[in-house]
Amino acid sequence: MTVWHSRRALLVAHVLAGAGLFGADVVLLVLAASGLDAAAPETVYPAAARIGTLVIQPLAALALVSGVALTVVGRRSWSTPWILVKLSVTVVLAGVLVTVLVPRLGAVADTAASHGQVSDADRRALVIAPAISSTLLAVNAALGVVKPRRRTNSSTVPQPS
Repeated sequence: MTVWHSRRALLVAHVLAGAGLFGADVVLLVLAASGLDAAAPETVYPAAARIGTLVIQPLAALALVSGVALTVVGRRSWSTPWILVKLSVTVVLAGVLVTVLVPRLGAVADTAASHGQVSDADRRALVIAPAISSTLLAVNAALGVVKPRRRTNSSTVPQPS
């Protein structure tokens, strides 16, 4: 497999991971919003916890690994601002999703299953987290498509005589 083919395969994996992660975040947001509306917490939160464990964690890892691999294989510069922003957002987001959100979903699911209720603070937090995550993923997607470049000042560009 050539470098070009490897890059294409990595790009497909990266785009699918990002799109899947965005979709899973939206599903978590819908479930958490349902939990705010007094839907059965013993149903809503265990479903959200399963999505976190089975979908969010692997997709977050795949998005991070494939993004780093794309930068290496594609010979992109690590100093390119939009790459650094995307990498920073992905590292922080993957870390928070895997180490904070997914364990919290599990804890809330356990509480909901054993007590049949969830605190208002947990309900609100589980709406805010996927809303922020979805927004950051949308920013990352926009950066990946637009790839902003530094503009040169027109006065520094030599003008034809």
